[in-house]
Amino acid sequence: MNTNHELITLTWWLVFASFSASLTALIIAIWGNRLSSLLFKPRLEFQYKHKWPDAIKIPISKRRIIISPIPKEEIHNFAVSYYFRFRIRNKGNVTANNVEVFINKIEKQSINKNYEPYKPFIPLNLGWSNTDGQMYFPLIPPKISKHCDLGLILHPQKRQINEMIEYSEEGNSCNFPGKEVIFQISFVVKPNVLESYYLIPGVYRLEVIAMASNSKMKKQKFELVL
Repeated sequence: MNTNHELITLTWWLVFASFSASLTALIIAIWGNRLSSLLFKPRLEFQYKHKWPDAIKIPISKRRIIISPIPKEEIHNFAVSYYFRFRIRNKGNVTANNVEVFINKIEKQSINKNYEPYKPFIPLNLGWSNTDGQMYFPLIPPKISKHCDLGLILHPQKRQINEMIEYSEEGNSCNFPGKEVIFQISFVVKPNVLESYYLIPGVYRLEVIAMASNSKMKKQKFELVL
């Protein structure tokens, strides 16, 4: 009797183990990708400090080449630019793919200290630093940060060196006094209306969004005081 009882008990354990293994395999097959995405995923974060290397001074110059009598390069104008950029850090445990950053909204502080929508603004992508204005950064591995340009300032009397004031056939699309400080947002594509990315002195609030093809979007607000 004891032997039969032990055989029955062992049989039930084998059946239970087999059923558990089959159920586990079924759960993994159905929910495996979902569970994996919950445990292993990129997590984007904004980082900025108002000092190097996020806020940096970069000299720029306009050059021309003299052909005769002896070919040489001559610097005929020089200025200093101030670049401001933030870092996108992947705090997750999986590489972030095709990361893009764009300004979703700009508000300007009014005389009564309220923030109101900045009407000339058009939502557009920002360019990644040192990539010639690349819109997407293909890969950001875990625990790695990449700089994204927010904008720059040139000395008011030196803006023409970097061709920052643009003219159409009908003339300048807007009037910026020569002595006024202007913050130029580093959009990948420059809108035709200069006011949409040339910010004159004031207090602004910028809502910036970062996202990847395999991550949730991350919002961050910056206050810009000119």
